[in-house]
Amino acid sequence: MKNSVYVALILFSALANAEAPRIDNVTGNSVGTPVLGQAVTNALTAYNPEFKLFESTDYIPSTQRMYKGSRNETQMAIVGDFNGDGINDVVVMGHANNETLILGVISKKNGQYEVKEIERQEFEDPKTALNPPMSDSDTESDESEGDIQREKGLSKILTRLPKGMTIAAGNKDIVLSTDTVQVEIAYTSVAAIYMYKVDKANGTGSFKEFVPPKRKRK
Repeated sequence: MKNSVYVALILFSALANAEAPRIDNVTGNSVGTPVLGQAVTNALTAYNPEFKLFESTDYIPSTQRMYKGSRNETQMAIVGDFNGDGINDVVVMGHANNETLILGVISKKNGQYEVKEIERQEFEDPKTALNPPMSDSDTESDESEGDIQREKGLSKILTRLPKGMTIAAGNKDIVLSTDTVQVEIAYTSVAAIYMYKVDKANGTGSFKEFVPPKRKRK
């Protein structure tokens, strides 16, 4: 009996890991490929069948040049354990029905996933969206002459703040208890930080924007 239970647990763990989202094909500084898995794909389709993930080529050229891939991140998808249950979740950025969406796809106890909306904004077409250039070697000469070139593409990037990382919070720093979502604007500024919180009253969770309290004057 014990052996049967042990085998069942191994099979369940293997299935969960097989379905869990991940980033593949990461070599050197190349951007990897988000592999969402069938369970995550099913959850996104149920949420909005029109949802489509952005692609790395949708981003401004300077960001494409500077971006370094990792096994947890691409510009439009980050993998991490955001609800602290030991199974990979994923936060994705894409579009549907003329809106740009940032969605968290969070693992459930039954091995399935559920979608949690993080941000919803008017759709910005990467083919026509204009952004200030990054300050890199390809644009500095133009800027110095007062002729700032504006690049077409997306500038909003998802990054993962790992569990255990320390961030500033008012008069003290806090250590993150789970992986956390950070939204950046082309590496130049932080637009928002979102933490996954569970409502103890009803047991449901959602992403809440982290707003650190103001530091007290001495």
